[in-house]
Amino acid sequence: MKMRKEDLIRIYGGLEELRQKQVSKGLSSTEERKLESLLTEAEVDEPDIRQSQWESPVNVFALKNERFKEQPVKRGLLQRLFQRDYPEYHRLIMTKEEDFIRKQWPFPFILELRQFMEEAGLGWDWPKMLPVTIYQDIFEHLTEEDLDWFKQLPDPNWSQMKFLEIEDMEMKAAAHSEEMLEAVRWLRDHWDKGYKIYLDLTELFFF
Repeated sequence: MKMRKEDLIRIYGGLEELRQKQVSKGLSSTEERKLESLLTEAEVDEPDIRQSQWESPVNVFALKNERFKEQPVKRGLLQRLFQRDYPEYHRLIMTKEEDFIRKQWPFPFILELRQFMEEAGLGWDWPKMLPVTIYQDIFEHLTEEDLDWFKQLPDPNWSQMKFLEIEDMEMKAAAHSEEMLEAVRWLRDHWDKGYKIYLDLTELFFF
């Protein structure tokens, strides 16, 4: 039976919100149960959603030297005559190809990374150090709200400083796994080079 539109909006909207929180801060036991309940409901519409999300990659984006150019929406003659207001958009301008990097980590590893950082002592700062978003295409037209989000990405120097405050970070990562050590070094090196880094969970919701 086909699900009602309002149910789909409630289920997938709830899943998006909980998955973002799961990656950035973790979920309470109540939220874990709610996530499980929503996944069960979603299986009516998408039977393989659990496996699909678990096997999805998470995009890791790093950028520096970025600037945003205002790009007004083109209006037709009648629109101009009637003086209808249309929103202004912004477009990302990158001068060097190497100023934008995209890599992917498996979704289960992203959860493992959050847990590792929490146990290492970064639980409070980690959500601010590595922000999480969804459906935020930096190369599309950006609204004022989108622009504000990008402008609020943390200063790489601050993120690097927080990393360095943890004693023996690399030793702890190496003791955990080779993949964790590689991730820790990649984050440290790119923050050190001035990159702002964030995660995008969009791939989790493409079935």
